[in-house]
Amino acid sequence: MAEDESLPYNADRLLADYSSALERTNRLIDPHHARAGDREDMQTRARRRQGRVRALLASLGNPQDAYPIVHIAGTSGKGSTATAIASILTTAGYRTGLHTSPYLQAATEKIQIDNVLIDARQFSELVDFILDTASGLPEFQGISITYGEAWVAMILYWFARQRLDIAVLETGAGGRFDLTNVVNPAATVITSIGFDHEETLGSTIADIAWHKAGIIKPGVPVITAVEDPEALALIAGEAEAQRAPLIRVPGPAETMVDSGSTDNSKRIAFHESNMALAAATVAELPACGFHATEREIQTGIERMRIPGRIERMRNEPLVLLDGAHNPQKMQALAVNLEVLAPVGAGGRRTVVFGALDSKNHIEMLVALIPVVDRFVLTTPLVFGKRGFSPEGLADQIRALNIQGDANVVAEPLDALANAFEMSGPEDAVVVTGSMYLVGNIREYWYATRDIVVQRTPWPVQ
Repeated sequence: MAEDESLPYNADRLLADYSSALERTNRLIDPHHARAGDREDMQTRARRRQGRVRALLASLGNPQDAYPIVHIAGTSGKGSTATAIASILTTAGYRTGLHTSPYLQAATEKIQIDNVLIDARQFSELVDFILDTASGLPEFQGISITYGEAWVAMILYWFARQRLDIAVLETGAGGRFDLTNVVNPAATVITSIGFDHEETLGSTIADIAWHKAGIIKPGVPVITAVEDPEALALIAGEAEAQRAPLIRVPGPAETMVDSGSTDNSKRIAFHESNMALAAATVAELPACGFHATEREIQTGIERMRIPGRIERMRNEPLVLLDGAHNPQKMQALAVNLEVLAPVGAGGRRTVVFGALDSKNHIEMLVALIPVVDRFVLTTPLVFGKRGFSPEGLADQIRALNIQGDANVVAEPLDALANAFEMSGPEDAVVVTGSMYLVGNIREYWYATRDIVVQRTPWPVQ
């Protein structure tokens, strides 16, 4: 792979490089990938894929061992906690890599260093290098590299090339069999346990907690804000088996009790819990040579920005984007919507809602009913994943006997336009139900091309 020297590149060339690399990675996605099936068979396939990733990383010189890693799993709060940890470490002067998933608009969001996304030209070269390397290994003969395998290798290899001080790495849906679980972390974090991805993780809290607890490593501290007694007991048992120090941080419910808050502060309590997790994790890192003062911790938290998470885009009408995509996240958003997206005298609150086919739409819609005046139902647009039909959502709303409007608009940006047509200065519009939907609609304010070229989720227009 060529050295990443910075050469003058115009925007069109950068975008061409990005589009070409994106197409090459998207071709690795199997849209017919079986998500369900025999549990033991699924785990066997997952272990085999982890073995392939290890072989690929070994051929690259095991880049994941070149820098310390904070590894994060959990049903909700992974992205916020990971971003906060990275922001604190950057503020403290450390060169910090961050990987979160999924991306909202540009694939380069998944690889960033000190808040700067990977350059489009370097991204293209990285894709070529990793795919070419994998094609020459016996483990990938007959069964080519998958999308997830390629991305894990790209992330870990790129961070090593950039001579990081430390990296913060978010898992995908699970933990134990996640492709990122090939690293030897300096600290592990389990944010929360709730129902999501049941088709692969299981239908009970114990099943899901067992998957998340799989990132715990021998002797490595694990920091958690998990509150559910059954899940916490399972995590504690895994930590004990691995002789890993367990650090408990108050979860959202405990945060609300400690602060005397009411249920209307649940979303804020989730945020406070995630920030406490981030601070507690950084407090475990001096053993690895990383130090942050109280002021640096506070400043890092204040500076952090996360696209699509409680992101206010405009006023009159107020527009809020929040990628709540499971019942736990939606309940936390809904109980605080009156604070986050207030309406004026006589104003109405419209929710633009869309979700993937695999999600629990009923529970998410039920959570929104008390705080929503009308819905605009649409479908997230994402390569390789199927959105639930807006007509199907309308049927669910009718079955719930929800009073009020429920418009069906197929295209996300058209759905936003429909919400605007119905909304005046005193109203509020909330976009939620899917991170992918938020990414689709965020395009109205921030174009993907500008994000790629300027290497930030908040490009100057």
